[in-house]
Parts: sequence; structure tokens; C-alpha cells
Amino acid sequence: MLPAPALKTPSPVRSHMMNKSQNQKELFNVATATAKLYDAGAVLLGKLATHEMAHAGPSFDLPWPPARNPWNLARFTGGSSSGSGAAVAAGMVPVALGSDTGGSIRGPASLCGVVGLMPTFGLVSRAGVITNSYTFDHCGPLARTVDDCALVLEALAGYDPKDAGSLQRPIPPYRQALGRDLRGLRIGVLRHHWEEDIPASEDVRRAMDAALDVLRRLGALLEECRVRPLGSYFDVKIIIAESEIFSVHQKNLIARLKDFKPHALGGPITVDITFKNYTPAESMAMLPGVERRTAHAIRYRAKTVLEASRFLGFVTGYRADLTP
Repeated sequence: MLPAPALKTPSPVRSHMMNKSQNQKELFNVATATAKLYDAGAVLLGKLATHEMAHAGPSFDLPWPPARNPWNLARFTGGSSSGSGAAVAAGMVPVALGSDTGGSIRGPASLCGVVGLMPTFGLVSRAGVITNSYTFDHCGPLARTVDDCALVLEALAGYDPKDAGSLQRPIPPYRQALGRDLRGLRIGVLRHHWEEDIPASEDVRRAMDAALDVLRRLGALLEECRVRPLGSYFDVKIIIAESEIFSVHQKNLIARLKDFKPHALGGPITVDITFKNYTPAESMAMLPGVERRTAHAIRYRAKTVLEASRFLGFVTGYRADLTP
């Protein structure tokens, strides 16, 4: 039997999209991932906070407050699976589901000190998950240990004809692979990503070196590699993902534009200029070090907000002002 998990709201269900006459079982059965947890014996405890549309955030202008990092309530959880990361880190639940389009499982896992797994594309069904990006969406677990993640992945993985991206492949017993050494495994290390492209803090660098040392002691062969700078991949991801999420919400953007909050429309690249209800110091304290940008970067983001406004005008047929 699986442990008692909780769900990130936009993954298996989204309360603001529900018909109030539907019962809990009917709602939870919408998502294949949730149904698979039920089939494996899991007891679902509830739904968790997330950013609006699983996009951008943290969100200070919604009817509910943003999730707080249980290690330090003044710090950010990461997102958009913010409630999932916080609930697992605080010991409220042993396992939570999240969705990951551009780091929404991996970020909260990292900032909250838990294990998060974005499965290989096509391994876990996204059927019933509210779409963010058809190209990049994944559904996966956050847990306290790697063993728990492997246990949940065994329950979640498998072909689903309701997901056009689902692939038919054998599902191995993931837990049996744990505990083995890594002799003969070659691992490429993209060190320039955290040393040059987005320079990490000394604490993060030491943590990365310690993790690499563990892999080396387990027998893995580490080879330093170089690919394009992170910014090149980020640009491609933003063009595809932002186009897709705006297309998903196009009808509501046209009919109810004012119901969408500026932070959700501006996207993750505007996060540090949309905290209009907080002082700059308070806003920056909520963000991890990687988000504490220079004045040049903030000017770049302000320019990007204007570009987002033009794109939104293209989607909806009229121009919207996204500036704070």
C-alpha cells in the first residue's frame, strides 16, 4: 500500500474549474495519475497550493496566501508545485504529486530540501491534468526519500491511451535498482551552467561538488561537458511554452481578462517586479539567490513584460497593460 499523499491542485484537479455538484471520487478520477494512486492503495489527504495557472508566482493577490518554506517562513518554496514541496518538507504528507513544465517539481524539491522527480516524457500519464504546455508538461512525485519516489513512480508509470504523449514501454521495478553501485556509468557534468551561465552561491557550489563526489565514490565516471548557454534553451522554452499556455486560456483571456492576475500573465521572468504590495527588500527576501538580479536584468524583464503585453494583445484582439 502506498503512503498517504496530497495533490497539487492543477495536476489531478483544479477546484475553480470544477462543477460543485461533482463528488470527490468523480473529481479525483478525472486524472489518471490520481486514479493510479487510488488503485495502489493510497489514501489521498487533500489538495495543495500552487501558483495561478501553475505559471509564474508566488502569488500575493489571490484569495489564499502563497505557500511558505517550512524551513524559513520568510523564504520562497519554489514553484509552481509550491504546496507540494512545503507539505512534504513540513512532514504533513509523505508524498505529494506535482506537475513540471519548466522546473515546477524540481524547483520546490530543491528549495524545500526534499526529493522531486520529473519523469521521462511519456512515462506518466498527464490525462486529467490541466494543460500548461502540451510540449513540456510532466506529472510526477515529491517525497522525503528516493525510495518513496521510486515506490510512487512504480504506481504512476504506464501507458495511457487518453494521453497523446504516453508511450508503451516496459515498466521496471524501480525500487530494485536502488542500492546498486554505479560502476561503468558515464555522467556528463555541465559545470558551466552553475559556474558561468547563472553563477550559483558558494553554498550551492559546495553542494553540487559534494553530490558529484558521491556519484564518483559509487563508481560513476564523471566527464565535464559543454553545451549551449542556459539562456539559449530558456529562450526556446519560453517561446513554445508561453504560446501554448496562452492558447489554452485564449477564450477566457478574451472573455475575462481582468480575472487574470498580472503575475500570471507576465510569466516567471517578471516575478521580481510584480510584488507591488511588498518593498523591494521584502520581495527579494522571498526569492532564492538565483532570482536576485542586477538592475540590468530587471530592465530586461521590464522590457519582456511589454513584449508579453503585445503577445497577449495578439491572442485576445486588444492590448493589455501588464506593467505593475
